[in-house]
Amino acid sequence: MAESRFSKRMRDELRQFNFDFWRVESHATSPGIPDVHFLLLGTGGWIETKQVQTEPKKVNYRPQQAGWIQQYARRGGIACTLVHIVKPDVVLYVPGTESLAAEKSLQQCLGVRRIALREPESWKRLAKLVLGGKVES
Repeated sequence: MAESRFSKRMRDELRQFNFDFWRVESHATSPGIPDVHFLLLGTGGWIETKQVQTEPKKVNYRPQQAGWIQQYARRGGIACTLVHIVKPDVVLYVPGTESLAAEKSLQQCLGVRRIALREPESWKRLAKLVLGGKVES
């Protein structure tokens, strides 16, 4: 499954919570901007999606990406990274404020959450994390 397929799956699953998504894959934009912008009832934010085959030790960001995400989150914007591990179909949620640490080692990040996507309520849990706990069912 390609990263874009995971983004489409995420978009399809989170639409049940009234999320709207726009994939932004342009090197003409500012360096570091994540690849997905979302909007939910007036609240917008950014999600960087990554996909790996096995459990990563760190997040491999493009140059300037981790810094952009962290700065955006520290200034009050919503930003995070979702790392999809193909097998066993798990997502690691990395809060934007920990992007620079995640670029070095995921073990340094206190806010990382692991969500098995086949579990009941997994997408609702992910939606709450993306929004900082503000999603309604």
